[in-house]
Amino acid sequence: MSIQVFSLADFDPEHASGADISAYFSVLRSTEFFSIEEFLSGLFYETDSLENNVIEFDLMLMVPPTESGLYQFELRLELTDGRVLTRTSEQVELL
Repeated sequence: MSIQVFSLADFDPEHASGADISAYFSVLRSTEFFSIEEFLSGLFYETDSLENNVIEFDLMLMVPPTESGLYQFELRLELTDGRVLTRTSEQVELL
């Protein structure tokens, strides 16, 4: 399984529109932050106790963009069976 986050607008000088900015996000679980990789590696141990095969998590942007403005992101989850799930966020104003 993999999780990627792409910015749909220029984010900073190193990340133009369409760039993978997954490294700028952390997963919030309860009161702790984890990198996406840490979250995914720990997820393996949780799958036996999943109710209705639902996994909930919050992605938190930890690095602000160079410029304030409206931003939109695309989230891609690649599942272990090869399926890819994609979701586009609503526009959010980042200051």
